[in-house]
Amino acid sequence: MGIELEKFIFFTILVHMVCGQFYAYNDDPYNLNNLGSRISAQVQSQVAPLQGLGERINAQVQRNLQPLQSRLGELDGLGDRISAQVHKDLEPVRAIELNFKMRDGVGGTTIVTHQPSGRQFIYNNYKPFICKGTVDIKTGTCSGDLVPFEITSSSPQTDWCYLRSYSLINNQICIGLKGVSVTSFNNQITCKGVGDSPTFTSSLDDYKKLCSEVSASSEYRYIPDVNSPQHVAIPNQNAHVKCENRDKNLCIFHENNSLLNTYSTSNGFQYYSTGNNVNINVGGTY
Repeated sequence: MGIELEKFIFFTILVHMVCGQFYAYNDDPYNLNNLGSRISAQVQSQVAPLQGLGERINAQVQRNLQPLQSRLGELDGLGDRISAQVHKDLEPVRAIELNFKMRDGVGGTTIVTHQPSGRQFIYNNYKPFICKGTVDIKTGTCSGDLVPFEITSSSPQTDWCYLRSYSLINNQICIGLKGVSVTSFNNQITCKGVGDSPTFTSSLDDYKKLCSEVSASSEYRYIPDVNSPQHVAIPNQNAHVKCENRDKNLCIFHENNSLLNTYSTSNGFQYYSTGNNVNINVGGTY
């Protein structure tokens, strides 16, 4: 009986020792069992705050950039808007150029009728012609011969009233058939025609007496040649190109003879010019 009891006590102690070692073994933090899983769990725990960090940073950057993007949006197309505004601001100047082209029949045909004389001319690319027949006011064609307008020594002086290429310097007018080159030095005026073409000089007062009953105003009828790259489109996109009619490919406008409304100067310096091929050189003391 004593031996059996000793065996039981020994067995109990042995089981206790083995179980104690087992639990101690599993509670040991240095135990290598499942080490990979524990490391992975620890890493996941440390990395968890970083999840979606890139998206959060990008969202914050986008929020910070919104005011700047709004301002940059205002710059979109800025160059085009500036160009359009400059083009619009220059329209009145451009309209003057287009009006001169229409007056001289550039890129088409212009019928010019002077009043009160009723004298009629056809202009093609700056050159005046006379129709030896009837002019079709819708097409600008001549039923007879179309001959260049020339002024000779035997021509009446009133023929000079129909030309609009001239210069005015200190009450002295110089008119040229094909343009003029004028030099003024100490009030001495020299008038020379382009290519030695004839010229006409007169005081402003004498010009008014000569021309007021011949060419006080002019009617212009411009018919563009749409196949010419030099033509002025009618109707025109430039709002400052004024046509008194609304017909397509026909522009009608009137002009007064500005020289008849120009006043003489008793002192001081005055010069004015208009038309094609007009050059002025001024020197001396005034």
